[in-house]
Amino acid sequence: MSEHAVTMPDPVARFAKGRADETAQPAADGQRVRAADETARAGAGRAAWTVVVPVKVLAAAKSRLRGAVRGVPHETLALALALDTVTAVVACTEVREVLAVTSDTRAGDALRRIGARVVPEPATPGLNAAFAYGASLAASRWVAALTADLPALRPAELAAALRAAALADVAGTADAAAAAGVRRFVADAAGSGTVLLTAAPG
Repeated sequence: MSEHAVTMPDPVARFAKGRADETAQPAADGQRVRAADETARAGAGRAAWTVVVPVKVLAAAKSRLRGAVRGVPHETLALALALDTVTAVVACTEVREVLAVTSDTRAGDALRRIGARVVPEPATPGLNAAFAYGASLAASRWVAALTADLPALRPAELAAALRAAALADVAGTADAAAAAGVRRFVADAAGSGTVLLTAAPG
């Protein structure tokens, strides 16, 4: 299994800055909905992606932001980050299904309302286990793992990243078996973590 960075122009990679802007006020419901209007659903013949978004139990999520926004309960802030992220993913033209992996009842209910399919966390704890479990439910589709703390994410930017990953796999491998062994990723703004990880079908 190998991994390769997806190289994209700055406007595309900008969504990674969501981690740097996490102390921003959570968006209102009306602001979240605007993401759905930023891009039209089109693009016959494109890769159809399943995007897996793990969401921790809200009380334990984003612990380093606890108390960062005065007057906003921590669980509300954590949920707002997840809802902003998933709203953008649901509106992305390249995405067929959003799988939210969470055992938090409040988060699950809210994520279903904006169009995500919600599945419980696996018995094995941790982010990687949640990603792997969600990917196992994606059948033979293109699959992407995305963190749930990207409030700056926009549908068009995610679409460009997914298209870049799919085109790189098609152009850079000789056959489907080879493509299935390659993962592509987008690093976070600091360059020390990963916000998006993709894999071809197979």
